[in-house]
Amino acid sequence: MISPYDILGVPQNATDETIKVAFHRTAKACHPDLHAADPTAEERLREAVAAYHVLKNPEQRAAFDLQLRARRRRKARRFAVPALASLVSGGAVAFVVWLSVSPSHTEIVSSTRGRTAMPRQSGHLRFAILALPNPSWRTRSLLG
Repeated sequence: MISPYDILGVPQNATDETIKVAFHRTAKACHPDLHAADPTAEERLREAVAAYHVLKNPEQRAAFDLQLRARRRRKARRFAVPALASLVSGGAVAFVVWLSVSPSHTEIVSSTRGRTAMPRQSGHLRFAILALPNPSWRTRSLLG
């Protein structure tokens, strides 16, 4: 959707005078009497007039700005939720990989369970994360 700001070519924080000047410039650039060969000139002029009427009225402009911000928030959320989920799942995978290759973590977990650390076998996953309610059961050796 093209906003009235885009139609007139002004920023969202433009003053009333800037909007008026931009409207006159746009109206002159697309007026059907001045551009008789352009079949879309009349439609573009109607869009410019509608955009100017929205932006010249402070109440309509404020309502449109709120609607524009809400639309941008929804669009950002559609992007942010999958991106956050990807980060979280990627972090969980990285944590499991870190557990499998970290010798210091292997020694810490083994010493807290009262056993000596077993030598790691290369290429094998040593520890996995379990979703059990008791926090002392979070790490468990897969090799024994």
